[in-house]
Amino acid sequence: MKSNNRRNLKLSFSNIVMFFGLVGFIVVFFLPKFLSNTYIEQIGPLITATSFLIVFAGVLMQKEELSLQRKEFEETREVFKEQKITMELQRAETTFFNINAHRIQVINGMTFSKYEGMEAIKAFNSLIEKDTKNYIDDEINPYLIQYVNCIYSLINVVQLSTISRTQKDKLYLTLVLQMTLDEKKLINNYIKLDKNKESSKYKMIKEKVQEYF
Repeated sequence: MKSNNRRNLKLSFSNIVMFFGLVGFIVVFFLPKFLSNTYIEQIGPLITATSFLIVFAGVLMQKEELSLQRKEFEETREVFKEQKITMELQRAETTFFNINAHRIQVINGMTFSKYEGMEAIKAFNSLIEKDTKNYIDDEINPYLIQYVNCIYSLINVVQLSTISRTQKDKLYLTLVLQMTLDEKKLINNYIKLDKNKESSKYKMIKEKVQEYF
């Protein structure tokens, strides 16, 4: 609104100058010399003042336009920023849920003796708990390693993303809520194994287990 008013003001001043210029042309060429001199003496200051006002209005308009451009730039930058945040969240969620789906596949593929799936996890827990310190079992290890790798990947993809802490917490809690008690016990048994305590994977999983599980 202000910009339009100033633009209209500038046009009005321009029309005034054009009017007096046209009158001056008529006076100079069609009226006696003494009248034309009198007109020029009287109208000169008015034309000067009007010209100054036109320049001033132009400066105000330019300032207003620059302010609007700056505002548009800030708004555009905020839009791009929000889009980047949204894209990063979508990317993190997509990767997270893909790995989580693989976690379920790993569980369904577990077999031990006559047990399968979740029942196999229960059997693994029973065997590990019998001798946590010296536990070594080639039949269990491949499944345990696959499962732990899934949990590690889920934690890692969230931790390395640039999404907000609140969004990270939601994904971590999603994982916790989807895990069964036997799965949580298996992870706790894993971090109790002495041979794993120095690995970076162990430390990251232990940190998140203590924080969220």
